[in-house]
Amino acid sequence: DNFGLGTDVGFNADGRLVATPTGSGQVGYTHNWTKILRSTVSYGYLRINSPAADPGTTYHVSNYATVNLIVQPTVRLLFGAEYIYGSLERKDGFKWIAPRIQASMTYYINKYPR
Repeated sequence: DNFGLGTDVGFNADGRLVATPTGSGQVGYTHNWTKILRSTVSYGYLRINSPAADPGTTYHVSNYATVNLIVQPTVRLLFGAEYIYGSLERKDGFKWIAPRIQASMTYYINKYPR
């Protein structure tokens, strides 16, 4: 989540350049309900402890979670739906939550074995 944000270093209250303490983790699990039906749940967390001199709009904490249900009746065809929850908190306390639902269908032109 912090790739390209320029949050890897910053200035502390004394004006010294310091590395930004950052921690993250993610976990995921896929369960096969039947031969053609599966689900995956995943969760990711990121926390960036920005230096004092960074503005309040700096990225601070994010959460990202998904759960889906996928049906694959043939080797080439699959479709499913997914619920996605994302949240972001900036250093100034502003919070943004972005839940959404998406659906997809995929048809593989090349035949891959399962």
